[in-house]
Amino acid sequence: MKNIILFAAIISVLASCTSDKSQPTGINEKAALPAALGLREKNFRVITSGIDKKQGTMFTLFGNAEAVKFASTGKDSTGKREIFTLVTWVQVNDPAWYGGKIPGEVQRVEIVKITGNSAQLKPDYELYKGKKADLVANPPNREERIRYILSQKASIMP
Repeated sequence: MKNIILFAAIISVLASCTSDKSQPTGINEKAALPAALGLREKNFRVITSGIDKKQGTMFTLFGNAEAVKFASTGKDSTGKREIFTLVTWVQVNDPAWYGGKIPGEVQRVEIVKITGNSAQLKPDYELYKGKKADLVANPPNREERIRYILSQKASIMP
């Protein structure tokens, strides 16, 4: 009887040591920001985030300190080099939570940079597609996208 108990204990220890690759690791590698754009190094802060259920996407708007101030106060830009970065991911089912959605692959990254002085502001717009961050030449709806990104209000955060 002691041998059976000892054998069962050894089997359960060995079974718990095996690696199951299907289990979530806690890190969503698919949603990583494109390294080519160097966004992680810029230490932008989150301005706001949202979900588009019709498109099946989710987004986060990041920005530098000037962009956060602009989005928080709602005052007109002073041309102090605000940089807004809107990252949009495809939504996928969360393998660890039934019914939950998490970001999948990066769909697009949009960057709006404001330069100039308060009398002559110049917004610059860049659109990058996919995980490889391929720059799109002459992106469609450029002016509409700039207005949309600049109209986003900062979420209230503690």
